[in-house]
Amino acid sequence: SIVQANGQTIPSTESKEWQTIASLIAPACRAIFQLIRNGSTTNNLLPPQAGFELEGSKGEVIAEAELAWPDHQLAIAIEPEDVETFTNAGWRCWLIDDSPDSITNSLLEAL
Repeated sequence: SIVQANGQTIPSTESKEWQTIASLIAPACRAIFQLIRNGSTTNNLLPPQAGFELEGSKGEVIAEAELAWPDHQLAIAIEPEDVETFTNAGWRCWLIDDSPDSITNSLLEAL
């Protein structure tokens, strides 16, 4: 929601979208999600897709990201194999075990 100078809050549809995603993601991702969400307002970052599935040439799922921005080919995954598969597919992918601050910084820089 956007807070105006006079202190009134305008609920934005975008914040609803972020809330929905927050309820879908794994607890391990919550800290980083919150940091990205906080940074998103200054960087105009759209909400990510939760549980994004990367498909192979035959439409089969070859990797899964907990959070992904397909338009920017950015993703955050829980499994190292998934990070590798996304990276091989030309994406920038971070492992959730990395420090939330450093992931958030490089993610926002990558935009």
